[in-house]
Amino acid sequence: MNSSWRTVATVAALVAVAGACSSGERLATSKSTSTLSAAGDRAATTTLASGTPSTTVASAAINANAVTLDKVAKGYDQPTSIVAAPDQAGVWIAERSGKVWELSSATGTRREVLDLSDRVETGYTEQGLLGLAVAPDRTYLVVDYVNTEGAHGTTIVARYPISSGDGGPVADADGEKVLLSVKQPFDNHNGGQLAFGPDGKLYVALGDGGSQGDPSGNGQNTAVPLAKILRIEPDTGKAVTDNPFVGRPGADDRIWLYGVRNPWRFSFDSAGAMWIADVGGSDFEEVDHLAAGQSKGVNLGWHLREGTEDTEVAGDRSKLVDPIATFSHDDGWCSIIGGFSDASGTGLPAGVYVFGDSCRGELWATGANGKAAALPKAKISGLTTFGTGPGRELYAANLDGDVYRVVGS
Repeated sequence: MNSSWRTVATVAALVAVAGACSSGERLATSKSTSTLSAAGDRAATTTLASGTPSTTVASAAINANAVTLDKVAKGYDQPTSIVAAPDQAGVWIAERSGKVWELSSATGTRREVLDLSDRVETGYTEQGLLGLAVAPDRTYLVVDYVNTEGAHGTTIVARYPISSGDGGPVADADGEKVLLSVKQPFDNHNGGQLAFGPDGKLYVALGDGGSQGDPSGNGQNTAVPLAKILRIEPDTGKAVTDNPFVGRPGADDRIWLYGVRNPWRFSFDSAGAMWIADVGGSDFEEVDHLAAGQSKGVNLGWHLREGTEDTEVAGDRSKLVDPIATFSHDDGWCSIIGGFSDASGTGLPAGVYVFGDSCRGELWATGANGKAAALPKAKISGLTTFGTGPGRELYAANLDGDVYRVVGS
């Protein structure tokens, strides 16, 4: 493992994986306040986004002390993504260096299922193999990685056929079919999350392209795919015909929503709502919740806003959708890691979203009302990612290569 990931830079490196704060990204004002969470710690300033559903979970309904972690594996090389294995025998785990492994639920053993290390760029901490998604019919795997092409690498989203191998299914590296290719202008803020939506389409998260403060204005530029969540056909990579920018001159018709900085994990819940954890700049991390049917064409504000605070950038703010919760760097937040709602076995009520931060050291939970609570018995240092297994059981992993189940005590 690269020594830069193992020194005092452990936290800093994790911050970089998710594309966290840059000292050059400053707000025009600082109006935030903090509230007290159910755990007695300092928590989020909360605001309700437009389109918040009527059914919410109050923080009082979150039994914060009932959630713990069960370590199920160790020794992975900087894990970045976890998905249910296509044979439902466990989970597939991506390593930043380019390999994908199956972790068996029955035996706890692991088996290599894909090796892309010959084409993955890992020279900078935010590059590498960043995302996985197994097709709903389980016949192919979609992968997001940064390759070595160009001065700062190129994001590739590609699919690989799944077939039977020794001990179970494997993905064929030689069968790569590229769906998306985006040249990166800088080394950081690559995004990387992939997910199949309730509609069967493929959703792809891309960061703003990096550097500091979105220097190219990608967040509000609908002509480029950076700082967006895209929605594409999983067979061809082309725009879905009912995407919001289809037919608009000059716009990238693959865009589903825009104005994100570096969404290090988004997910869909059982009701079809989209949860997005967007890594902040200098001041705030944020959680966005968009109810089913209400994420199309949404503008989440970057770089006109960070969290709910206006930046110095001029622009129309009249239709921005605010996050449901923001988390101040003054309270120890640095790089939010998005998780899942409605996971099984956690002991949490339906509609509760679990997430974390690479610096805070414990997991958190919130309902769609944005009233967040720390989970003090679910402590994990150097959090990198969440994922779900075949029964939607919740997993988390950290920089040291440890994999945990999030369980109710």
